Amino acid sequence: MKLGSSPITDSALQVIAQFKNLMKLQLEYTKITDKGLASLISLENLRYLNLVGTGVTEKGVLQLKDLKNLRSIYLYQTGVKRSEWHDLKKAFPKTLIDSGGYVVPLLPTDTTEVKPPKANKQ
Repeated sequence: MKLGSSPITDSALQVIAQFKNLMKLQLEYTKITDKGLASLISLENLRYLNLVGTGVTEKGVLQLKDLKNLRSIYLYQTGVKRSEWHDLKKAFPKTLIDSGGYVVPLLPTDTTEVKPPKANKQ
């Protein structure tokens, strides 16, 4: 279910929690909070959860630790602090917890040569 960048709030998650077979939920850049995440505990088949750019915290995410099928949680730009990542990874041992903010190393082969434009001959 793709709800990213929509005006959805915590109250809507109570309705979504009734979709017992829901496997993928995209809530990125919404006003979802820890309170709303509590509604998702009943989604036993949930495998993918995108919470990027929301106000959720470690406390809210930990409410979902009993979802045995959850394999991916995306938490970039949330209220989860860097110091809390270890605890989340421990609580979700079989789940990819993606913090975003990747740093890609610059390789020597990535260099681009810039040349000045050719002068007009007159």
